[in-house]
Amino acid sequence: MPVQSSSTPPPRRGRPPSSAKRGAILEAATEVFLREGYNGTNLDVVAKIADVSKQTVYSHFTDKETLFLSVVEAARAEAPASLMAPGRRLLSASDLRGSLVEFGEALLELVLSDRVAALRRVMIGELARMPKLRELWAAGAPAELWLRLAGEFGELAADGVVDIPDVPAAVTQLFGLLGYEGQSKSLYGVIALTSAEKRAIAESAAELFVRAYGPR
Repeated sequence: MPVQSSSTPPPRRGRPPSSAKRGAILEAATEVFLREGYNGTNLDVVAKIADVSKQTVYSHFTDKETLFLSVVEAARAEAPASLMAPGRRLLSASDLRGSLVEFGEALLELVLSDRVAALRRVMIGELARMPKLRELWAAGAPAELWLRLAGEFGELAADGVVDIPDVPAAVTQLFGLLGYEGQSKSLYGVIALTSAEKRAIAESAAELFVRAYGPR
């Protein structure tokens, strides 16, 4: 009986590709850094969880600091993806307050998630010691989210939907209204906030923002 051909190649055997190993190391390192903190993280433990040798860890990341910075960079690139979907607008001209509430809830859900909040706490503990970490803090996807929001506010201001004389300052104020209360009430993500609590924070921030910058 003839063997039916298939376009699907047989599964590859042997060692996983380098990119898979790198991903496994990053995932394992994230787990250990968040659980043990920077100083308590042991690369032997990271290697064991990632199922690679310690030498493989060093071949991808030269030292613990480089590995930590890579974990931070990967997390900050991934985190705001849900808020920055292509073609999705963050603000609505017809329902500015409602869209601000929706944005605020989504942002709080993101920054107060267990993984992101824990990583932020570890980062804060290392900021004074790592100049490169301070550069990452102000760059990457979070900065891109800020710029996107500023761009949309600029468009709304040009259309007369809002009256914002200083768009960058207004965007910073909005993030401050959401972030300060969310971080302080949750003790930087240590205490989980309910959905109702996060919505209340988002509604308060939206109301203040609309009152301050609504059209005259």
